[in-house]
Amino acid sequence: MLGPLEALPERLTVALAWRAVVADRVRSGQAARVQTLAELQVRVERRSSVLRVIASDAADAPSTLLEITFSADERMGFRLTENGRTQVFTHDRVVRHPALSAVLRLIADEVDMAKPLSKALLPFLCRSLLVYVARMATPVPLPRWGRPLRDLRIERALKLLNADISKRWTVELLARAVGLSRPAFARQFMRVLGLSPIRYLTQRRMQVAAALLLDSDAALAEVASRVGYDSEFAFNRAFKRHYRMPPGEYRQRSASVAYTPIRMAA
Repeated sequence: MLGPLEALPERLTVALAWRAVVADRVRSGQAARVQTLAELQVRVERRSSVLRVIASDAADAPSTLLEITFSADERMGFRLTENGRTQVFTHDRVVRHPALSAVLRLIADEVDMAKPLSKALLPFLCRSLLVYVARMATPVPLPRWGRPLRDLRIERALKLLNADISKRWTVELLARAVGLSRPAFARQFMRVLGLSPIRYLTQRRMQVAAALLLDSDAALAEVASRVGYDSEFAFNRAFKRHYRMPPGEYRQRSASVAYTPIRMAA
C-alpha cells in the first residue's frame, strides 16, 4: 500500500493528465458548465473499509445527488441522480473513461490527504465530474455559447470526421465535402467550436486511441493505424504531447495508478 509521499509521483502524473484534458475542454468551450452548475454541498462518510463522498445541490429534496464510493479493495464508482433519473457508474465503467478516473482520484486524494478539507476544491471537483458525465452523452461537441450546433455544414463535417478518423483529412478536403471554401469553412468551424478542424481531429484521435488502449489488447502499431497515423513513432509523439505520457505507459498506469489502494483514514 502506498503512503502519501510514495504515491505523489503517480498522483502528480494523473493530475497533470487530467489538467491537460481540462485545458482542452476549456479551449473548446466545453467546460463552461462547471461555472453554471448550482453550488454543491459535500460531506464525507468514513467507515472501516469504505469511504463515501456525497454531494448535492440542496439538503432537502435535491435535484442533483452524487454519491461516490471508494473501497479498500481498490475499487471506486458512483451513483448520480439528476431530476429523478439515476445513473450508476460501476468500477468497470469508470476505468474505461480516463477523465472520470482522474477526477475521482483527485477527489480521493483531497479527502485522504488534505487537512482540513478545502471547502472550495472538493465541490469544484464534484462539479467537474458532473461535466464529464454530461459530455459522455454528447457525441457532437457544443459551441462556445452552450447551445446545440446550428450550422448544418459544420455538423456534416463533424460527422465525416467522426465516421472515419483514420482518413488523411485536410481542411480543404473537408471544406469541399460540405460545400464551402477553405477559408470560410475554417473560420466557421473555429467560430462554432472554438478550435480548428485539425485540432478537433487530433483530439478525437487521441480520445479514440485512449479508449482502444484501455478496452483492447491491440498493439501500439495497430492503434496508431486505426486512428490515422502511418507510423508508431508519429503516434507516440502525438499521444505524449496530448496526454503527457507515451501510450504504453498510459495503458499501464490507467490499469493501476488510478486505482491504487486508498489510504483509509482512521
